[in-house]
Amino acid sequence: HRSAMQATQVPPGHGATESYRSSGSTGTPIEITVNGLVTLVNTALRWRYHSWNSLSWAEPMVIWQLDAQASPGGIVPLGPWGPKWSPESTGVSWGVAKDIDTETMASFLTDSRSAYVNRGPKAMHVFALDCERLGLRPSFDAILCQGEACDESDREAFHRVFGARAVELYSAKESGHIAHPCEHGSLHLAEEAIFVELLNEAGDPCEVGETGDVTVTPLYFTAQPVIRYQLGDMAEYAPPCACGRKSRVLGKIHGRSTAIFSHPDGRAILRFLPASAKGILQCGPWQLAQTGPLEFEMRYVPMGIADEIALTVLFKETFFPEAQLRFLQVERIQPQPSGKYLEYVNEYAGAR
Repeated sequence: HRSAMQATQVPPGHGATESYRSSGSTGTPIEITVNGLVTLVNTALRWRYHSWNSLSWAEPMVIWQLDAQASPGGIVPLGPWGPKWSPESTGVSWGVAKDIDTETMASFLTDSRSAYVNRGPKAMHVFALDCERLGLRPSFDAILCQGEACDESDREAFHRVFGARAVELYSAKESGHIAHPCEHGSLHLAEEAIFVELLNEAGDPCEVGETGDVTVTPLYFTAQPVIRYQLGDMAEYAPPCACGRKSRVLGKIHGRSTAIFSHPDGRAILRFLPASAKGILQCGPWQLAQTGPLEFEMRYVPMGIADEIALTVLFKETFFPEAQLRFLQVERIQPQPSGKYLEYVNEYAGAR
């Protein structure tokens, strides 16, 4: 299910190795050993992702993903972020601690005239709502989203609060870059660097439009080969893109398999509430959790008068009619240790 084979020797010429741990969003974190070849390939793929989406290496960028101990004072300069071979690579970058407060971050984005912010979409959605609540309006061109799926409610919040577009990158620590969007917004697999399979419950390859487990084999992890590793994501293929590129296209990335809700009769579904649900609940961040066989809890940050009765009706129509939904107002939704926000999570120990 999750296989990673450790090579006994590092191939010559690929540089020193380093190890890091995956975030563990779908279970136990694993330790990954990489060498310079991984950095080289991921960097090349990242530059292609930039060029496909008309990012300018002459503009400033903020990378809002550092741990507090790696960024004394919350903000550290990182130097130019574009390729050294390009004369356009004059834009500077800053690393920012994940736990920096909203007012400081909004002020820094304005003062630094940053064009791009690199952070997970759910964390940026929370930041957008906080800025809106406080009357702060930092403006920039794009949010480079990675680490989790970006949905329409995220994109709407980014545009409304920041005037920014979302540019999604699909990647994982366990596999490197998986897919990036073209100018049409289609997620093209980086097939020259990674072999991606979408497998159904029987372990067979999925057809276009069929949802399956994302299973990856990066082709350049020579220090520690990773073979047919299931990331815990669910996704589906889309038809070929109108841009003319020949690489396969991912359609919907439905999110983590931890968001699969179960029924005592054995049914299991991966389904989400429509975007209108947040308007019904008049809330900011939220988290829907399965806590028992048919018990669910909606944790949400209130921003108005919630219609919990209407939301309950919508919940029962979307999931299980006989399920019970409890509401819990909170001051904030606690992020994962990786900094990610999980909107749907199955916490029931008896789930499949």
